[in-house]
Amino acid sequence: MTHPAKLLGQLEQRARKRFGQNFLVDEHAVQTIVDLSQAAPGHRVLEIGPGLGAMTGKLLETGCDLRCVELTRAWSWSRATR
Repeated sequence: MTHPAKLLGQLEQRARKRFGQNFLVDEHAVQTIVDLSQAAPGHRVLEIGPGLGAMTGKLLETGCDLRCVELTRAWSWSRATR
């Protein structure tokens, strides 16, 4: 997993404290969260604030029906990932 600070630099962006942005950097933590979610094929999952996608890829690996919505003005977009 590429460190978020490096990715943000490549995108010419920075974390904005006023939006409460925090980025997952621990792959074990990401996997634990996904495991605890029990996401599976046929499950609908909504990821709010996917940011740089640290959890998005792991969720997609579960086969769930994933939708992501990014609300930050600087990155204003939404996407259907599956």
